[in-house]
Amino acid sequence: MGMKWVHTLVLVLIFGLTACGGDTAPQDVSTDSGGDVQVSDADAQDNTVSDPGTPDPGCIPQCENKDCGPNQCGGLCGLCAPNSTCTPEGICEEVVITPPDPQVCSGNTKLGEKQNFGGACCYTAAGHPQNPNCVWYAPDYGEGECIDNECGSGYCASAAYCSKGCSIYKDELNNATGEGGFDGVNDEDAINECEGAVDGPFGTNFQCVNLRPVTQNILAFCRPGTTFEPCENSMDCPIGESCQLIYISGGTSARCMTIEKDSVAGMEECNSDPNSGPITSCQGPFCFGSGCVDLCADDSDCITDTCVEGACAKTGAACTTDTECSAWRCEELTPYSDSDFTDDFCQPRDCAKAEDCVDPDWFCRPFWNGAETVEEVAFSPACRRLEEGAVGYGEACGEEGDGTGLPPCAWAGGCIDNYCSGPCTSDADCGEGAECLLGAEWNIDVDDNDSVDTTLNVDLCQKWPHDGELQDCSTDADCPADHHCRYRVKANGEGSERVWAVEYKCRKNKEEVGFGEICGGSDGPACKSDLCLVPSGNGNADAMCTETCTSAADCPETVEFDGFTWKTLCLSFNVNGQNTLDPIDDIFVPYCWRTSSIGSVEPCDAEKKCSDSKEYCRAAIIAGNVDEAVNVDHICIDSSEGLDAFPIGVLGDPCTTWSECNGRICLPDASGNRYCSELCSTDDGCTNPAGLNLKCTENLLLERPDPSLSGWTQRCVLQETCLSCDSDQDCGGDHVCVNDGGLGALADFRCGAPCIEDADCTEPDTTCQQDIGPTGAATGKNACLPASCGL
Repeated sequence: MGMKWVHTLVLVLIFGLTACGGDTAPQDVSTDSGGDVQVSDADAQDNTVSDPGTPDPGCIPQCENKDCGPNQCGGLCGLCAPNSTCTPEGICEEVVITPPDPQVCSGNTKLGEKQNFGGACCYTAAGHPQNPNCVWYAPDYGEGECIDNECGSGYCASAAYCSKGCSIYKDELNNATGEGGFDGVNDEDAINECEGAVDGPFGTNFQCVNLRPVTQNILAFCRPGTTFEPCENSMDCPIGESCQLIYISGGTSARCMTIEKDSVAGMEECNSDPNSGPITSCQGPFCFGSGCVDLCADDSDCITDTCVEGACAKTGAACTTDTECSAWRCEELTPYSDSDFTDDFCQPRDCAKAEDCVDPDWFCRPFWNGAETVEEVAFSPACRRLEEGAVGYGEACGEEGDGTGLPPCAWAGGCIDNYCSGPCTSDADCGEGAECLLGAEWNIDVDDNDSVDTTLNVDLCQKWPHDGELQDCSTDADCPADHHCRYRVKANGEGSERVWAVEYKCRKNKEEVGFGEICGGSDGPACKSDLCLVPSGNGNADAMCTETCTSAADCPETVEFDGFTWKTLCLSFNVNGQNTLDPIDDIFVPYCWRTSSIGSVEPCDAEKKCSDSKEYCRAAIIAGNVDEAVNVDHICIDSSEGLDAFPIGVLGDPCTTWSECNGRICLPDASGNRYCSELCSTDDGCTNPAGLNLKCTENLLLERPDPSLSGWTQRCVLQETCLSCDSDQDCGGDHVCVNDGGLGALADFRCGAPCIEDADCTEPDTTCQQDIGPTGAATGKNACLPASCGL
């Protein structure tokens, strides 16, 4: 008896360790121990009864009306049977273990609380007392051991029912047709080891199904169903079964299987995540965010609304077939990332605007396509069910805590100025009084490494309140009474040719604050210009409402903010990246910003020098659209702004960081040290006490595809052979930056005098060396360099 019990235990443990939580092929298992199983004294169950003790001859045992427990004389009145327990009164009571309800998944894993074959198993929520957060995305889920532990057999199939291994005794007939040939299912007239299931979520009718091809050794498990007939959709299946996916005979196949009790039909709402609410299972193979996904033969299997007498039942729109009224369609899908299995499934329609979903119970929700490369990333909206209580696009909406009491927008990110905004490609997609404008810019992490790989623009239909004809503007002064000048971003073109640009239009005032006032936050007022900004690197500071400008002359001379008097200057704010991380085509909006009143804020464009030693000449970029020239204002401002002390390092002094330099620039030299730099207009402006060979060199501030539109300034840069560099502007004067190393990680860029041949190189021990690009091809640029730099 003991040896037989040990054999059984080995089988159970092996299935528990190797079976998967989903309906996929488990690993090979073997019960061959290589010989007889030996039971040691330590492992054997001890069924002997110990000596209850010899009473003290002078003590009278107190055991009247007692079966068990202490006799008050150092002994026992008796022992209870193994299936009983002793009460405090000394009575043996039988322990009754109530088996779990096979149709209700408790998620428990304790002995006596596990489900039997056929009983319910499931993912569990984070707060589960015995089996917390046993769900596929949890860090400790692993291969599904926690969900398998809910079953006495050690195997939970499809996160739904407890299964077990079985034997294929005969597979000579196709159970669905009766014709000869194997079908991967144990024949109906053969011994069925899958009988005896408890009445769980899939009933009691289970068959033994072979996971492996007929050419390999059998590996079989019990699955719920009858004949497992191949199917295209659930109409091909008998009553009580639906078309589902099963791994059988070495591959995934669409077969008729038992429908789970209390599950919902295709296109209905479902939930497989216990941390998001109660589990709602599907009759078909998948529960996606869009709802239950069924297998299908054509669009007629995927109907959310019907065509009745030439009109869609929900909208009254003209139609000839049900498919014209439905928000879903039948489309090919490869559902598994690790398999090339492909079939047709009911899925929500793709859409570009609200009307594309046809059915008013569905809306066009913005998505990106989930591409695996940056080049393939695209905006890919699709139809989703309208949640109860939410309003559709074009209707008045509100957000939690905004005090309006208005219902939420269909898409949570689309409630803009209490207008429910939906996706669009042009103004024609929007309702009366609305325009297609940039509504959001998404940061996309393609490879899930917590870094942004690209961006994606989301255009939405939005209201732009105004009286009379919509007017262009540059400042508030250009707008009629009760209006202000505000920027917005609008696109032109389609597909890869789509380009976004900033424009300025007069917009009607509402309860918004103006320049120099605190704005934003959870309960702060909105800013009229939509430019509610905080200082760079100081997210804890109060946000200040700004206004647009074309130069510093457009800005107020001073502003009172945060208890101080400030002067102002005109800077630029990046408002869009054109769906790339390359700044060359970014869009900017110039805005007025505060700066220390210690600085004169006088122009320094000519010499790029300031007369006061406490000031430095700053290059302020004023940029707009990619096809507009970048202007650069040079202004004298406080050199200590944002610092605890005035920087004392002058041009040419050694430094470790920019904050030590009066010109607020610290550049590297060829020996690994650094020196203070500043802006300049000529080489004479780079004369320095340290005697460094500094040259006034062009510095690119903002590049544009058309070089003539780029923004430039000049700064003093050390002219030194072998200086490390990234581009020519890192090399002083006319020196150029070339690759003096190899390809890829072996590239080593160094500065040198330009040349055509060796005779052009006047510095000792240098020759004219050819620059190579990333592919090894010559770039046409040459520099005078020694045989090696820094080796």
